[in-house]
Amino acid sequence: MKSRILSLILMVSCSLSAMAQPSTDSMYTKALEKKVKFYESDDLKHWTWTSDFGPWGDSEKSWERPDLFHVPVDGDWNNRKWVLLVSVNWAQEQYFIGDFDGKTFKLMDGHPTAPLYVDKGLDYYASRTFRDYDGTQREVLSLGWVATWDYAQQVPSTYGKGFWSVPRRLELKSYPEGLRMTQQPIENLQTLRGKEYRVSGTMAVGTQPLRTFKPRENVYELDVTFDTRQSNTMGLNLCVGSGRKLVISYDTDSHNLVIDRTHTAASEIERFSRMAHSTVEPQGHQLRLHIYVDKSGVEIFANDGRDVFTMQTYPSDAQTGIETFALRKGTQMQLKAWELKSIWH
Repeated sequence: MKSRILSLILMVSCSLSAMAQPSTDSMYTKALEKKVKFYESDDLKHWTWTSDFGPWGDSEKSWERPDLFHVPVDGDWNNRKWVLLVSVNWAQEQYFIGDFDGKTFKLMDGHPTAPLYVDKGLDYYASRTFRDYDGTQREVLSLGWVATWDYAQQVPSTYGKGFWSVPRRLELKSYPEGLRMTQQPIENLQTLRGKEYRVSGTMAVGTQPLRTFKPRENVYELDVTFDTRQSNTMGLNLCVGSGRKLVISYDTDSHNLVIDRTHTAASEIERFSRMAHSTVEPQGHQLRLHIYVDKSGVEIFANDGRDVFTMQTYPSDAQTGIETFALRKGTQMQLKAWELKSIWH
């Protein structure tokens, strides 16, 4: 039985046998052509080219680090699609939904020409998927590199440049506009939770400190839901302190979600002061944000993981405050919060 390996012809293709590995010039050519090159092999030593895919979607600069995996549609493992994922422009990832016959990847009918981005934040790249092939675990799990090449070398860390995201469970779900990939934090992360804190009620106008939950450090989880039927601009300030904060703001009229880290980092990092934003449609007149905060970054899963935003932050240890804010009165909010234990013993 033939073993087939997916590989984009770029420097990351080092897993190919030297007996059949294409030249370095060929690797760079395919990256700049925005193409994924498929090979097959009987012995994992001698390789035969079968097809190319691309360019499609975001084809501005470069493609690299491809991944190909089977994902259930609406939770049904008897109905699956292939997802082809590539890192683009040294800053983002996009994905394609289709079919793979072992030689050729073909887009599903009606696939959008506009890019489908994996993460709409500023710092999610080069993710890898994992599967348990012994039959006990069918989920497709993913980890991504939380960093962007624009400033990866300048961030104030000593252990490395960037870090891994929380593990995410990948699925495809049906929406009026078609299939889209969703990402959810794996349930095992709940074992790290401490005491649960709850806040519920009508948001006050202006900025208010969150008094019920005061984490000792930026290692915590929030699950907050805003009712969007009242016209408003509201949200959360995280990592508040020393005159700095991370702003998460939502406009109920435009459905625009903005994450502003312009004044968040305690260190001067070249090209770091940026904002991310995207249209996030409410579901059933509600916007749910499931948020993981750590000492160096934040991951925001909106509406059950349909829209995800991953951002590095690098606040000081004193920036542990949390605030709510609303431009107008009347918005209902429900919030749950947990401090998280370290995975390190």
